[in-house]
Amino acid sequence: MKNFNIVVFGCSGMLGSDLMELIKYEENVHVRGYTHKECDISDSRDMNDILEGTDGSITHVINCSGLSNLETCEDDPSLAFKVNSDATRILSELCLKEQIHLTHISTDYIFEGLKNQPYLEQDEAIPLCIFGKSKLNGEGFVKAMGGKGLIIRTSSLYGKFGKNTIDTILNKLELAVPVKVVSDLRNSPTYTMDLANIIIQLSLNNKSGIYNVVNSGSCSHYEFALKAAEYMNYNKNLLIPISYLSLMSRVDRPKYSVLSTLRLQQTFKEPIRKWEDALYQYLIESKRIYDF
Repeated sequence: MKNFNIVVFGCSGMLGSDLMELIKYEENVHVRGYTHKECDISDSRDMNDILEGTDGSITHVINCSGLSNLETCEDDPSLAFKVNSDATRILSELCLKEQIHLTHISTDYIFEGLKNQPYLEQDEAIPLCIFGKSKLNGEGFVKAMGGKGLIIRTSSLYGKFGKNTIDTILNKLELAVPVKVVSDLRNSPTYTMDLANIIIQLSLNNKSGIYNVVNSGSCSHYEFALKAAEYMNYNKNLLIPISYLSLMSRVDRPKYSVLSTLRLQQTFKEPIRKWEDALYQYLIESKRIYDF
């Protein structure tokens, strides 16, 4: 059986940490992870030191690095494009030169959100914010790799490693503090452990092109918080639905960015689980719920 040697960039982030944990259970796989402090993927010298002249010893790269803070991207577009686009160009060109399969993580924010049914991989992308624009630009370099490039679009991540919105909400509800939650943005919240599992399968099977990978179904942020409060037996009346416009945010977000997983379902027999089931599993694994 073929041996796989994988490099993961952004290994200490929320998604990268789950990837590193799950990859260890794969047979014939060796993995090395790099944090941003250990390696700046926008620096060609760092990339060359790790990937150049490896003569096939590295078979796969999974890139979880990126600048995802929406406000930071709006405030500093040059930084956003440096991290989310220029770095992807450096990485994709080097991987193609060394014949390394590259898996790159992208976002639902490449869409404008005017559709009323789940977005397919081939739908036209019209990003509204700098984050989405920089990520879409980066996608182009991975597409140019042909069969060596895989783009995974995902949405609204939460996981055990790192801060996430649902933990913030639940912490307030536990203290009986009212929480305002946006009710008019709809997407597919995705548990990073489920995402990491699919990434590994797609990558090691050398899939290419674009795949949407999210937990199935969709909900608003408010509905997601309601379900979490229900699981935890917290007072749901403390959740106050508000419109996104009321936040007076300078970042334009798609109102509807639900992603279709039809291509993923056609690739793997076992469907990715519903967002409600994934949320419950997260609450167990984060030790909020004890399921004996």
